[in-house]
Amino acid sequence: MRFIGPSYADDENTVRNTAKTLYDALIAYDFAAIDPKFQGLRAQVNATNVFDRSYTTCQSGYCYRGTPATVIGSLIYRW
Repeated sequence: MRFIGPSYADDENTVRNTAKTLYDALIAYDFAAIDPKFQGLRAQVNATNVFDRSYTTCQSGYCYRGTPATVIGSLIYRW
């Protein structure tokens, strides 16, 4: 769970961005659990903004759309 608190959207502090809560997730598997020779090999999937909440954040007269739901898979080896 990621909380983004309220903030001011302009230099005069007259307009505010609302607070928002976004949900992220991670699932990973360490291949060393199968066999110790796979020590350092890991697979993982990261997801951000899981529920695809649409939001904007404004600053100094410009507004930006929030990042949509994103999923990234990785195969990692650390030695």
